[in-house]
Amino acid sequence: MNKALTALIASTFLAAAGASFANDAAYTAKHPVDSASTKANDMRADNNARSSDSRANADARKDNADATYKAAKDRADATYKEAKDRCRDKKGADEKACKKEAKADHDKAVADAKASRDKSKAEAERVAAH
Repeated sequence: MNKALTALIASTFLAAAGASFANDAAYTAKHPVDSASTKANDMRADNNARSSDSRANADARKDNADATYKAAKDRADATYKEAKDRCRDKKGADEKACKKEAKADHDKAVADAKASRDKSKAEAERVAAH
């Protein structure tokens, strides 16, 4: 009895699904342009959604690039301050050379951070443009 009932329920669902598919196929056969334009509209909407997602990701990458730059600059500033403090132990020309080297290291670290930030922003712009 249970097998017969299960078979009856399954055949009812399959018949309903088949009728629905038949209706869709019949509509598509009668209106091929409508279904093609609907598919094109769906594809355009999908592409627009992807485009806005990539713009949002690009904005997030820009924000991340700025935050990374700020952190790198803060590290460079702290390192520079520590190096200058160590230079105070030296006297005369040694102190002057030490401070000059510390300043050069600081400037290089800041320049590297800026270059990295600018590269990340340019990449984000390139991705957003496509």
